[in-house]
Amino acid sequence: MATATDELAKIDQYFAEGARLWVNDPDYVLSREYYELWEQTVRPCPFAVSGDRISIAGSTIELVPDSRRTAYVSWDADEQRVALCLEGATASQRVMLMFDDGMPHVAEYDPVFREEAGICHGERLEMVYDILAQLREEHPGRHVVGLPLKEYQRALAAIADRYDASTVRVMRQLNKASMERLVRKAAEDMALDELSNQLSLPLDGTYAVGPSGTEDSIASQHTGRGVTVTIPGATSYAVDSMLQVLLLACTEMIELEATYILPLGQAELLSSPGAEKTGAADASRVRGETRRPETFWLKVACDPDIPIREGEKLPVIHRANGWTVGTFVADIYEGPCVYGRLFPKDSMLIDDATDPMLYVRPLQSSTKLLARVLSHLLEEFRRDRRFRSGAMNAVFGVEDFTFAIAAHLSAPSPLDASQSRAWNAATDPGNPVVVIQGPPGTGKTALLEQVIRTLCDEGRRVLISAPSNTAVDNMCRRVLDLPVLRFGKREGSIAPDVAKVCWGEDLECIRTFAERRKVAKGGIFAGTHVGLLKSEIVHADIDKNGLFDVIVFDEAGMSGADAFVPCLALADRAVLFGDHQQLPPFPMPKSVVESVDKQMGPLPESLSVFIHQSPLEWIVDCRGVPPILLQACYRCQNPRLMRFSSTLFYDARVRTSDTAEYYRLSYRERQEKSPPSTLRLFRTSDLPEDLRSERFVLSGNRPGLENPLEARICLHVFRDLLARHPLDEITIIAPYRRQMRMLRKLIGEFLRSGDNALEEDVVDPFLFTRIATVDSFQGGESDAVLITYVRSNGGTGIGFVDDPNRVNVAHTRARREMVIVGDIDCLAAQARNEIFKRLARAVRRDGEMIDVTVDRLAEWGISG
Repeated sequence: MATATDELAKIDQYFAEGARLWVNDPDYVLSREYYELWEQTVRPCPFAVSGDRISIAGSTIELVPDSRRTAYVSWDADEQRVALCLEGATASQRVMLMFDDGMPHVAEYDPVFREEAGICHGERLEMVYDILAQLREEHPGRHVVGLPLKEYQRALAAIADRYDASTVRVMRQLNKASMERLVRKAAEDMALDELSNQLSLPLDGTYAVGPSGTEDSIASQHTGRGVTVTIPGATSYAVDSMLQVLLLACTEMIELEATYILPLGQAELLSSPGAEKTGAADASRVRGETRRPETFWLKVACDPDIPIREGEKLPVIHRANGWTVGTFVADIYEGPCVYGRLFPKDSMLIDDATDPMLYVRPLQSSTKLLARVLSHLLEEFRRDRRFRSGAMNAVFGVEDFTFAIAAHLSAPSPLDASQSRAWNAATDPGNPVVVIQGPPGTGKTALLEQVIRTLCDEGRRVLISAPSNTAVDNMCRRVLDLPVLRFGKREGSIAPDVAKVCWGEDLECIRTFAERRKVAKGGIFAGTHVGLLKSEIVHADIDKNGLFDVIVFDEAGMSGADAFVPCLALADRAVLFGDHQQLPPFPMPKSVVESVDKQMGPLPESLSVFIHQSPLEWIVDCRGVPPILLQACYRCQNPRLMRFSSTLFYDARVRTSDTAEYYRLSYRERQEKSPPSTLRLFRTSDLPEDLRSERFVLSGNRPGLENPLEARICLHVFRDLLARHPLDEITIIAPYRRQMRMLRKLIGEFLRSGDNALEEDVVDPFLFTRIATVDSFQGGESDAVLITYVRSNGGTGIGFVDDPNRVNVAHTRARREMVIVGDIDCLAAQARNEIFKRLARAVRRDGEMIDVTVDRLAEWGISG
């Protein structure tokens, strides 16, 4: 690992050589060309910095108190100068490395504190929502837009105790113009007649206020203006380093998968099977009988970041001979342990599931294939100083590139303004890479189909790729009338209806594809990232015709860089559809990251995001490619349901469409159909701990976490929802499968009993499609959504419930009504972020918080 002394000496060398060359060519010394030569020669590395000061070129730089500080040298494209960047846990600093008449000179920029930078537009708007609610409560008939600044400041003081002091401090410093902009923005998703009691007429049939036009993001520019943004490139050394880091991460992952074992010797046997005596087992074999293998339930201590996913079926190996003697199913991964079931291949092979000779091995992934492709790409870049793919050159910054949205938009009907911007950018052959961020319900999939159809009609050779087979199949279904081939070696991994029509391994499907290509201009190859990389037909097509014209990534926010980058190299342009605020990619194990750190130096934030987060997030946040945000939510018909997620995850830039039912109703009708009670939170936090707590259960098919009280409250709420919504328009979301099964049992019994009992062909489809986990219901929607959070304990953690992205997915499924059941105090206290505190504030402001008491439970017929 690089040391601060060594790396600072390289900076001294930069200054010394520059001073020597200054006499003959000062312009060269100030140029990026000189910097890149120095960079290639000395190969600077990121390094850790401790202490409260560093010395550069005879100047002492005072550092703000911080921890985990990483320093690195880079070319600042904005300043056209060299910068030493210092990133810490709470602040970042920049020091410009310059020459003053040939002499070394440094200039410090003011530090940027994450606390202040973190008070984003959405957080400010959240406070403004509370300010407006306070004003409307105090003066119901007063128009709350356009008041004097002192009125807003007075309301701010009244609600200040709900927020952190730093947030309040920032808001108090806003001037009149800034406050007015926030107020106008906050009023956008309200109806005209809710802002005051003055008579308001629904223009064009809607009471929607409409956008204020105060946004300054490229994604929200009006369609009448053309937008052109130049994305600066990176140095060759920086591009090389990014590929090195990714390749090294893959290499370490291969090593981890090959060497990692989960020993069962120290496992805790939670439940053992009713094992038969050996003699009985032998007798059954003599009789030719077959017995179901016995099942052991285990709790196995493990590293916090084992390369194992929930639900995986893993081989159980015996050390003595290397035989696979059983299968371990990883049911629940919970912090420092994994709960699962061990199924012996034969009941005679395993007497003791905690035998020290037994261990579990992770499944071998496709990482070796990905590493080979990445290695070839690195060789290509080192040889040619660029990539064959224009998309690769743009994404990695091999050269500057221009991103453009035309001034006069022409898009297929009935695309809205933001969708039209996205369509124009995606189909513009001059844009090497386009990022389209599609929050829930904004029509992302329909737009994706339109883009693919347009590209195919224009004669483009198109690749469609996604991290999951389900996503690829869903897109194929929408374009089956076009020439499309679906790749995947195993037909069983492809949906039967898709495989029947366009499986790339079926000769009849290939013939159909060829016949359609004679009529259609373009063609489509579709598959998962690995499926495309393994396809011989894809590579044969590239050998014959060159790179594909465009690769379209769906669910790009769920992809990892290791699989994304090799696929990116298959085409000349790339269009990414996704949302990095929804479910993320599988995380890189901590041990892999630590190993990369040791070999490459502590990773700067941009490289950390590159291997940790989705490529979509890295391209937007670190490369500076402006995402085109789809801004009108057509799913949600009730803006009070959308406000929480929009404010928290999208800086309040996503709002319920003006066409929503909410804005078509008069004030009285609206209050009847979408009152505050359409957003409710049943808070269990004040109940006795033994009544409200979660529990770990070992019954049924697998171990799991459940919360019986929350399940019974959900049944009570479900019966209430059933009075207002059709059965197939109610969805119940739970984070754990065990809770999901308990809900299916309780609600199934209710639906099958009584005078109004339903038929099995109605009940079963509801139970198995409308009671789901967050992951399985991403992309789904219904009129009413009921969420149970399960976790309630005295401080033992809340697991992956803490993931903000999963919260976002769960809270954006509802069209008209949403109900939450949970111990919100426990969730807020143990979360690593503010999400549940902000959720509680949002419900208190826009909905109803219902404190569940023992008396209330008795009224509902729920006993302790």
